[in-house]
Amino acid sequence: MAGGMQVELNHRLVALIDTQADAAVDGLRHPIDYQSLTKSFPSSFHLLYIESSREERWARLASHRRYQTVEAFERADSHPVEQQIESLRAKADLVLTNDRSLREFYVAIDTTIRKFKEEGHR
Repeated sequence: MAGGMQVELNHRLVALIDTQADAAVDGLRHPIDYQSLTKSFPSSFHLLYIESSREERWARLASHRRYQTVEAFERADSHPVEQQIESLRAKADLVLTNDRSLREFYVAIDTTIRKFKEEGHR
């Protein structure tokens, strides 16, 4: 992002997506990412904004030993690349709160995708 190559990275990502299949893109962090996907897939792109409390995210990442200390987690969480995520919330087709078991969360995502398909969206 800092090097100004995010648009190019997004073009490369879009080129890899099979337009005949469903696809999920994880980790959108900036409006540029959203713009690239809505421009490339205007009628079939849906943004699911997934939120989770800072405490819940720390607990999950610590259990996977991603960060050794809460301070290291907080440094990563406050990194400049993370600062635009909240701006995507208003653009989301649906906001899901990830405060349940992984199994329950996957069911919620699957239900949402089925709903989009039933409404005629791809």
